[in-house]
Amino acid sequence: MNLPTNQIRPLSLHFSGLLLALLLLSTPPSFSAPTKSSLWNEVIQGFSIKQRKDARLTPHLLWYKKNPDYLNRVLNRARPYLYHIVKRAKKKNLPLELALLPAVESAFRAYAYSPGSAAGLWQFIPATGKIYGLKQNWWIDQRRSLLPSTDAALYFLKDMSREFKGDWLLALAAYNAGAGNVRKAIRHYYEDEKKKLKKKKQKRPIKKPTFWDLNLPRETQGYVPRILALSRFIEQADKYNFQLPNIPNRPLTESVSTGNRQIDLSLAAELAELPLEKIYELNAGLNQWATPPDGPHRLLLPISHAERFRNNLELAPAPLIEWRRHKVKSGESMSQIALKYSTTAGMIRKQNRMKNNKLRAGKEITIPIPRQPIGSYTLTASARLDKLQNRKRSGVRHQHTVVKGETLWDIARKYGVSTKQLARWNGMAPGDMLRVGKPLVIWSRERPLPELKRRPAFATKMATQTIYYTVRANDTLSQIAEKFHTTTKALMRQNKLKRGAVIKVGQSLAIRLDATQATQ
Repeated sequence: MNLPTNQIRPLSLHFSGLLLALLLLSTPPSFSAPTKSSLWNEVIQGFSIKQRKDARLTPHLLWYKKNPDYLNRVLNRARPYLYHIVKRAKKKNLPLELALLPAVESAFRAYAYSPGSAAGLWQFIPATGKIYGLKQNWWIDQRRSLLPSTDAALYFLKDMSREFKGDWLLALAAYNAGAGNVRKAIRHYYEDEKKKLKKKKQKRPIKKPTFWDLNLPRETQGYVPRILALSRFIEQADKYNFQLPNIPNRPLTESVSTGNRQIDLSLAAELAELPLEKIYELNAGLNQWATPPDGPHRLLLPISHAERFRNNLELAPAPLIEWRRHKVKSGESMSQIALKYSTTAGMIRKQNRMKNNKLRAGKEITIPIPRQPIGSYTLTASARLDKLQNRKRSGVRHQHTVVKGETLWDIARKYGVSTKQLARWNGMAPGDMLRVGKPLVIWSRERPLPELKRRPAFATKMATQTIYYTVRANDTLSQIAEKFHTTTKALMRQNKLKRGAVIKVGQSLAIRLDATQATQ
């Protein structure tokens, strides 16, 4: 997670500098510098951004000094990822301070999700992720995939460096606040300097502004010094009495090709001789029980298991996903069949070379299905629709089974109906919490492609987290709940708000959500 700027209370520069000096004097060095076999040695040698001795780094250095356990957890999380990030940054001739961005952006948590809809190690928002080629669909969200997101982030940073003439501090500021906000701050700087000169009746060239001269958003003012402070802290870890976690200068994970065939993740775990949980942990971008239909496919695996996976894959039978023949019944829709088998209508069409969703009773189609019982991937439906749900209404009838993390708003949007309609059809109030496995009936004019999450419970647990949202002008609890795919009741319960409570601008609200489903 990002360290909120307001958690690092500004100190006077004189006092904070003195305090830091006293701390350093009171804790003599006890650790030696990283060895040549350590990845940290290569990282430190690759530091090249100037201005890492500015006094405004002091509060952040003090924070790291006082919170070694937190920093140790973050850097240990980097073990499977950091080697790949460093090598890619070096290949692009980038300063290796950039390899530490995920420590500040996401605390090296692949499932990290922010109130601004940013996801993954590098915290891409959906729009920027798409600009830089990161796939985001029912099967996968590459914002959470190590190698694609790292490549996208480094391209983005290089673009920002070119935009700001090689000034890496401005490039980092643009990564956090957006290039438009940095350009705006530069424009205001020149306007202010011209006014000052005019007031003093002076004529002289205006010096080119640096990051430290600009009036940027408060978060960005803390963001850039925090990254610089982290690199300085790591570079001088012995002075801060901090033991850098052991990360060898060799890959600990490897991206392994599975070819063009879609593969069931439970089979991948068997072939790699790994727990299924480990597959999801290293491949957080995968949303479902299998890799996406369109290849080529790759899985990030521990390097100790990569070769055995390749060998076992060669011996595996041709289909890496199980298939079932389904005979279409009268009145059965494509979406109902996809829902029954935990797949998508699009995948069924592709497998059966169909141009549309039209079905003929008696026709046999081939359906991809999970190899293990669906309960091994996620919770299953457990009840039938009651009399209210079975009442005949206008439109096409759909039956939808709630999966973990879904809200009424998610489902209503998916089927193109309102939450009030959906609640009324199922004898609920719009603010009611949904129970996993609850059957819902939806009446709509269209035949949507259901987008159900079919993952193991532990994968959902890994992706579930609490974020903190700062209330803005005109926000209401219901709007915030809708934005983050939860309910007003859940928000009130999580924040101990009483019925009729009024939220205020600037108030911080805790929101519990699943990062893989929290998309706007």
